[in-house]
Amino acid sequence: DTRGDEDVEALGRAFSTMAHEVQRREEELRRGRNFLETVLETLSAAVVVVDGDGNVGLANPAAVRLLGEARTISGLADSFAPEIARMAERARAGERAEGTVHPTASPEALWRVTALPLPGGAARVLVVMEDLSELARAERLSSFAELARIAAHEVKNPLTPIRLWAEELNAALAQGPAAVVAVAQVAAPQILERVEHLREVAQGFSNLVALEHWEPQVIALKALAGEVVAEYEVLRTRGVAIRLGGDDRAEIVADAQWVRRALRHLLENSARVLVGREGEIEVRVQRLDRQVVLAVRDTGGGVASELLGRLFEPHFSTTSEGSGLGLAVVHRVAVRAGGSVEAGNVGGGLEVRILFPAGA
Repeated sequence: DTRGDEDVEALGRAFSTMAHEVQRREEELRRGRNFLETVLETLSAAVVVVDGDGNVGLANPAAVRLLGEARTISGLADSFAPEIARMAERARAGERAEGTVHPTASPEALWRVTALPLPGGAARVLVVMEDLSELARAERLSSFAELARIAAHEVKNPLTPIRLWAEELNAALAQGPAAVVAVAQVAAPQILERVEHLREVAQGFSNLVALEHWEPQVIALKALAGEVVAEYEVLRTRGVAIRLGGDDRAEIVADAQWVRRALRHLLENSARVLVGREGEIEVRVQRLDRQVVLAVRDTGGGVASELLGRLFEPHFSTTSEGSGLGLAVVHRVAVRAGGSVEAGNVGGGLEVRILFPAGA
């Protein structure tokens, strides 16, 4: 039957075409898989795919070295950094989680961790871990060089008048005791003032360098802020109201002692501009998406807009009393925690905001 033969031939051609198409797609998938494996093998970052039960389903060579014997995300968290488990949970809930961690076995090292939900509805999570230690070390060395330059400048300035007054005193010795007393009465307070400035500069730079010692932990930020604010309740007796508000549940990962110091610097600055007059200082903690904001606002009149961009520079100060290093410490604490800091004039005063990555 001619018609039957034609149908068989058509069916054969269809099967042949289908087989070629399946073979072509399998070849494309194989090439794509090989390409992906090659990319993953050459990546210095550790890449892990975790299933809905927390088991590691895929790990590139860099991740295998980190995992060791661990085959679950909780095992990786135990051996590497506990924050990873919390970040994976957030990703499993559909949220992107990102932050920096210090490995348990090597607290001085710094890694950036990103956890992303994978499509497909199986609660799978992609975790990428990147070692930033060398980059952070290079940035610190560059920062130290800049600090050394600033320190030399800050020390040299007050030494000049001290030397000049010493020369005046030396010249007065040839004129007798009365001349020495007359010069000393003027020179002594000038020298003491500059020595005090040198002490403040030395302390400020000591704080900046000491930031290299950093012990991160999960911090309930409002509770910590409450402890620091309590130290300044005495301001109420001088007509300065101090208030604390915000989110009780907001958490960050940072060194608690350094966060306290940063907040003290901000409160000291606000108290200084309000000395001798009534005013208000407000401390606020707020969770915004993937960030936690610690804001300090006062009613001290603010800062000229053209100076706002320079507030966090070492040795820059808008007052004659300050060493210009307090806000530089605040800036370095924020950066050390993986965040940033900003300032603006709000409601008749200055508001400084430290933006921390939200705790994992």
